[in-house]
Amino acid sequence: MSVFVPTSSLVANESSNTKYRPITTLGLFHLYNFIENINWDFINNTNNDVEDLFTQFNSILVHYVSICFPEKIFSTRASKNWFNDNLRALRNMQTLLFQLQNKQIIDKEVYTDFRKFYRSEIAKALVKFHDNMINNVPNKQKALWDIVNTKRKNSVKLPTNLSPDTINNYFTNIAANTINALPKTSNILTSFETDSRFSFHEVSYNEVRDAINHLKKSNSRDAYNISSKILKSLVNLIVIPLTKIINRECIRESIFPAVLKTSKVVPVFKKGDPNDISNYRPISLVPILAKVFEFILKKQINSYFENNSLYSQFQFGFRCNHSTSLAINYLSEKILSSFENKENTYVCCLDLTKAFDCVEHGILLQKLKSYGFCVKSISLMNSYLINRCQFVSAHNINSNKMEIKFGVPQGSVLGPTLFLIFINDLPLSIKDTNFLLFADDTTIYGAFDLKEALDHIKTCVETKIKDWFIGNKLTVNCAKTQEIIFSLNKSFITPSYIKLLGVFLDCGLTWETHCNYFVTKLSKKLFLFRQLVID
Repeated sequence: MSVFVPTSSLVANESSNTKYRPITTLGLFHLYNFIENINWDFINNTNNDVEDLFTQFNSILVHYVSICFPEKIFSTRASKNWFNDNLRALRNMQTLLFQLQNKQIIDKEVYTDFRKFYRSEIAKALVKFHDNMINNVPNKQKALWDIVNTKRKNSVKLPTNLSPDTINNYFTNIAANTINALPKTSNILTSFETDSRFSFHEVSYNEVRDAINHLKKSNSRDAYNISSKILKSLVNLIVIPLTKIINRECIRESIFPAVLKTSKVVPVFKKGDPNDISNYRPISLVPILAKVFEFILKKQINSYFENNSLYSQFQFGFRCNHSTSLAINYLSEKILSSFENKENTYVCCLDLTKAFDCVEHGILLQKLKSYGFCVKSISLMNSYLINRCQFVSAHNINSNKMEIKFGVPQGSVLGPTLFLIFINDLPLSIKDTNFLLFADDTTIYGAFDLKEALDHIKTCVETKIKDWFIGNKLTVNCAKTQEIIFSLNKSFITPSYIKLLGVFLDCGLTWETHCNYFVTKLSKKLFLFRQLVID
């Protein structure tokens, strides 16, 4: 398969410079040699402060990474390597023929025929250029879509009036502003009793090795300019000292390393006015080494919850052997069952505002205690959550660091699991209601045949459920909340469809809306590929 993109999609009129530390094979070789000769005996010294252990370990990595991968400045001007000397000569000839036909020295057909030939040569050059782009990278699918997206839309540059500090101030205050807008109420904490008890246990070298190898191989850099690709290349050299630090500092002393609680945030434009700061989404890059620690903690927590059946049976998000497909299938079966019983089904899809960002740490820690976490385990989770900070990287400038006072860490490995625990008691708190949960996507449904039953379900949503969210410092966004009645009876006044977990569900559950949506979407994609692809 070959790919063609018109000239206009690749030739940029503007260029800008960006600072970057390219990861080279030679750099990885030198880094390996440096780390291979490090003396890690300081880790075995019990007189050393446990917090200083990882700080020193991290500093060694950061120091040699900066040496082996020096900073360089790259131009972001689109590549023109495909536009060779032959094409330049043809372009000059086309210009000459255009002038000659204007002066009626040659026939217009001579010029138009040559123009067609010139354009076909451009197409062939781009085909070869893009073939090389796709074939010389490991992720060929991503390379193809990068080319497609270049044709489909122009990237929006962050306006210079939005400074990194301005953006960081906005991002770090979203949660506080959202929580402060809630009505004052006492926390609603469900009393959950379990005979099970949880405590973190020490890990083996193989478990830490597995955690490192589990990282997706990426060149994305964290706050310390370390990527998973760099870390994975050193796994055999660092696994022993890192395991010792995890067991001593994290497990025995219940301390999460302070240097692993700084995140690098990159603002990404969503849609709308580029000058409106609310139209940017924060992409958080937590330290790569933090993901290793978190993977180990997450694995132990998930094993405890799954083995003791503590997760709500209605939770389909971020769990092994659970998915959006299973969630949609589960709800569809409930709706079809009501149809068979000559009943209707009311469904309400609640939208929560910044749910992950608004998790109140005190409430979360109380819930961990109710699920049997021992004192030391709660202390470790508290250490993980508090005193976190972030900085925004934009315009080749880093903002000042600002503290994050709420939420589970975005972009983290452990954050989604902690959110599942935070919302886990919602179905237990309101037992006369049916729930379907996928992380923060909360769906309430109920079958009914009489209007009184429908009113009861709606009243439950309006009072008990929303009160639970307010008590747990989470905000229901009424403007984005969806309601629908699934029925074979056409007499109900209801929206014709809802969108749940990326799937359109129409009120008759015919899948017509979903199919039409994807036919339209695929038609656009096929049209785009028809322009871009030459067999």
